[in-house]
Parts: sequence; structure tokens; C-alpha cells
Amino acid sequence: NKYESAEGTYVFQCKFTNMINRRLKPSDIDDEFVKVKKLVAKGVCDFYILFTNNGVSGRTEQLLAKRFTDIGVKHFKIYDNEWIVQTIKENNRLRIM
Repeated sequence: NKYESAEGTYVFQCKFTNMINRRLKPSDIDDEFVKVKKLVAKGVCDFYILFTNNGVSGRTEQLLAKRFTDIGVKHFKIYDNEWIVQTIKENNRLRIM
């Protein structure tokens, strides 16, 4: 695990679309930054975990990580459509739900 500690406060966000083969753009979550900045100020957002059924480029992931850490989030992680599909394929229990 690359995090020195998993202790802290977590915020989980899901951003889903019904458009096929869409790539997430940083501007798609612009509205989240104001909300998250307030949560950080209250001390309730050390980790920000984003799930999306969009594709995410490495560049977009880096830009988002920088923006979130710049507003005080200690750890940012994004899980995209490829991760979601792979996780479902690898877990029989998820496939039968």
C-alpha cells in the first residue's frame, strides 16, 4: 500500500454517465472542488475516492490528483470503467448480484 496510513476521514463519490466510451474530463467534476474544499476545512476529507464508469487517462488522473491535493485532500484515488469491469469479472459474487 502506497499510503503510509489508511487512517483518516473518507469521502466516496460516484460520477456515472449513460454515454458509451466517454472519457472523463477534469471539468466534469469542477462542481466537486468547492464542496470538497469545505469538507477539508471541516476536517472530514483526508481521502477522496472517485468512482466513474467513464474512461480516465493518466493525464486526467494526474491533473485531478493535483487539484484535490492543492485544496487539502491528503490522498486522492480514482477508479474508472476498466477497474469496475475487471473487478466484476474477477469476483463471482459480484457477477451474480
